[in-house]
Amino acid sequence: MALTDIEKVRIEIQDVDVTFPILSDATYTYLLEKHSNIITRAAMDAARMALMQLSQRGNETVDIFTIKGSSVAEQYRQALLLYIKDPYHN
Repeated sequence: MALTDIEKVRIEIQDVDVTFPILSDATYTYLLEKHSNIITRAAMDAARMALMQLSQRGNETVDIFTIKGSSVAEQYRQALLLYIKDPYHN
């Protein structure tokens, strides 16, 4: 099964949770069009956008689930920062 370009970018920045994605498919489509379908460039922008999204989120409740800032979110933020510094050490 071949991956779509959106899936490739999602994997690059590990935005792979189907239930609670950080960025929408429309955002990934925009980034891919902006960068002429170059996965690494789109992923770099996606990582920056994901950091912005995460910094603006507070506690969220969806149905019975509550998402709170936690050490996992902080570790993901740090991983995104490392990715932005050098995407080849992903």
